Amino acid sequence: MADRKKKPGHDDAWWAAQRHAYIEKNDILLSDYPSWEWVSPYDFWRTIFPDGFLQPRG
Repeated sequence: MADRKKKPGHDDAWWAAQRHAYIEKNDILLSDYPSWEWVSPYDFWRTIFPDGFLQPRG
């Protein structure tokens, strides 16, 4: 069986357009809900589970 390289489905311009659309969508979402703000995944996790919450007892 011959090794074939998979051709990329989209070119660089398509990926750039998708990235800009994603950024624009997030800007619209965050501007429509001013009380929303971005937090890092670690801070989000610590908000749900404070430090020591998942520690074993004793």
